[in-house]
Amino acid sequence: MMIPLLLLLGCVSKGDHELIQVQLDATRTALSAKNASCYEGMDQRDAQVARLERELEATRARFVGLDERHQQLLGEVESARAALAELVTTCTPPPDPPPTRRRGRPPEPPEPLPPLVQATVQEVQEALALRSRSLYELEQDQAAHRAWTVAFAPMLNEGRLSLHLSQGQTMVRVPTVQIFNEGRVSISPRGELLLQAMAKALRPTADMHIQVAAHTDDLPLHTAEHASSWEFCFDQALVVVRALEEAGVPAHLSAASFAGQLPIDSNETLVGRQRNQRIELTLQPIVGGATAPVEALPAGEDPVPSVQEAPAEQPAGDAPGGD
Repeated sequence: MMIPLLLLLGCVSKGDHELIQVQLDATRTALSAKNASCYEGMDQRDAQVARLERELEATRARFVGLDERHQQLLGEVESARAALAELVTTCTPPPDPPPTRRRGRPPEPPEPLPPLVQATVQEVQEALALRSRSLYELEQDQAAHRAWTVAFAPMLNEGRLSLHLSQGQTMVRVPTVQIFNEGRVSISPRGELLLQAMAKALRPTADMHIQVAAHTDDLPLHTAEHASSWEFCFDQALVVVRALEEAGVPAHLSAASFAGQLPIDSNETLVGRQRNQRIELTLQPIVGGATAPVEALPAGEDPVPSVQEAPAEQPAGDAPGGD
């Protein structure tokens, strides 16, 4: 009402009035767009929070399942041991009383167990040994993962990375945006701080092999520096390897590129693409080495012995760390 009133009073010309009206409409349009963008960002954050809560519940359920399986295996081992003891007691004849030695007649040798009984006893002993080894390795893997969780606790609490136990090995998963400048292979300032903190947690790992693998989404990439996503991801992995080396990590390091071949979420949404753009560090024990940092174990707990597994086939794109 003020602008038409000023126009009638002659304070504002018609041209100025129209210019002001256009500016006002543009301002309203910009505010509406910004408001819509804020609501969209809030929806994305709410969806991400809900997804993280679901992942947390799934992780808790998985650990509960592992603990139940642990107790079940313990019960099976005890039952098998009791069955073996009963079998050996049943099949072993009682000791003969000392024979009366007669002049010129040697003592009779004890009667051996029947071959079928001997084979059964040996089979049960081998089965018990294999089950005990499997249970021992499962306990090792869980203890090592708990130790790594303690070592990376500050970064986990800040939500900058996550830890996953896969096939007996701990994997550190870091979103690419936490390390690199967006769309580039140069480390951002906050990425430098994160890599320094990760290097501090990884320094007691001289007898470990760490594979640094870079992943992205399924969008094609072609620039003057990188012919495809394969080269782009490999450069990112190599940059992380060199940063960890310069920060004093003594482990054997290697770099790998998987481009968009191993997504962990859908590429149809923005949140899914951001999750697929990630750096993964797989902590692999070397023969005779420890599976976890000794200094990260709780006070009074012995170091976890090493877990030996068949060496997995290295995927294409691996390269040793360093120049």
